[in-house]
Amino acid sequence: MPDIQLGATGGLFDSTLVEDSPLGVWSLGGSILAPIFSAPRLEAAQDAAVARRDQAAFTYRKAALTAFKEVEDALQAVRRDEEQEQALTAQRDSLARALKLADNRYREG
Repeated sequence: MPDIQLGATGGLFDSTLVEDSPLGVWSLGGSILAPIFSAPRLEAAQDAAVARRDQAAFTYRKAALTAFKEVEDALQAVRRDEEQEQALTAQRDSLARALKLADNRYREG
């Protein structure tokens, strides 16, 4: 960023050589010091800041995608467990019917 400086000085000079009035000396000035020679350093700092921002965005995106994948995997596991439970329940019901039929045949002779 530019460095802006303002300054003012004043004074009164009285001499015996000039009899009619004292001689006034005034000075008013300012300066603006811009970073002319540090432009490559500033550009490098800007590039580094952009790189850090991009890296943070990439890391955030990667974390979000990983979280979505983990949730999808967990939901898929729940669906698989539900399907397995339904298959085992159907198998249990079929075996119970087969046992009942076998028991009825045994009792009937």
